Amino acid sequence: MIGGAQFSVVHAGPMQVGECPLWHPAERNLYWVDIGSFTVHRTHPLTGEHRSWKLESEPSALAMHTHGGLV
Repeated sequence: MIGGAQFSVVHAGPMQVGECPLWHPAERNLYWVDIGSFTVHRTHPLTGEHRSWKLESEPSALAMHTHGGLV
């Protein structure tokens, strides 16, 4: 616990560096990137369902698009 906040591991799979977390409130999913592995990850914290996408280049950050989806 840090400053009254509790933290939980939502995905313990191997990765180089998981960073740039983005909470998608409509989907209730957590997204993040593993830049060195060229991968975007998504996990639903309540169900533990995890999915990942390999990219052709290094993802550096994620943001929600105003018309839906991610950029």
